[in-house]
Amino acid sequence: MLQQSDYDSIGVVATHCDTRKLVIAENEALNFDLKELYCDFWNDLIIIWEEINAYILAVAECEADPECSTPPTPPENYLYKLRLINGGTYQNCNSKERRFEGVKRVLLYYSYSRYVILNGFNDTPTGVVQKINEFSLPTPIKDLQAYADKYRNMGYASFKDTVGYLCANRDYFTWTDCKLCGCGCSKCSGTKAKGYGLKGRTITKDV
Repeated sequence: MLQQSDYDSIGVVATHCDTRKLVIAENEALNFDLKELYCDFWNDLIIIWEEINAYILAVAECEADPECSTPPTPPENYLYKLRLINGGTYQNCNSKERRFEGVKRVLLYYSYSRYVILNGFNDTPTGVVQKINEFSLPTPIKDLQAYADKYRNMGYASFKDTVGYLCANRDYFTWTDCKLCGCGCSKCSGTKAKGYGLKGRTITKDV
């Protein structure tokens, strides 16, 4: 779902990094972070993301094909779905404009958090080792954990903003089934599996 270039705006990923580790980090973030964060919403979000990607690809193919005279039809509520994935602005219940980063950005934060930890280790015939060479020393694991937690915290803050967008537009996202408290949503817990053995706090918060 992500490209290496997507990380350029949030963190430092080496040009010649091990892309396998990026993919592993993304899969872990999908299965152990976003799936927990969005709980019952997650399957619907995946369907929307795939639907948006398929439409964008179909438009690009049509534009590149001289014989394509009928552009593909956008999905229902396309602009609302596109903002959900890529971010944008919306009006909250107080008619104030709020900016949010979108589900893709949430995945980027959590993926990068996991990548920071994962990238420091390599598998060898004699076991897993911490990366080191004659020109540099590995960052202490506690520093890596603190750095990773920073991105998890940013991801969680961004996640809460997307929930606010979903709730403000629940007429278009009827599957959200928000438990309303005033004009916000009560969500499930935060994520538990950090990727390095520690567990996060369970959080329930009104948005």
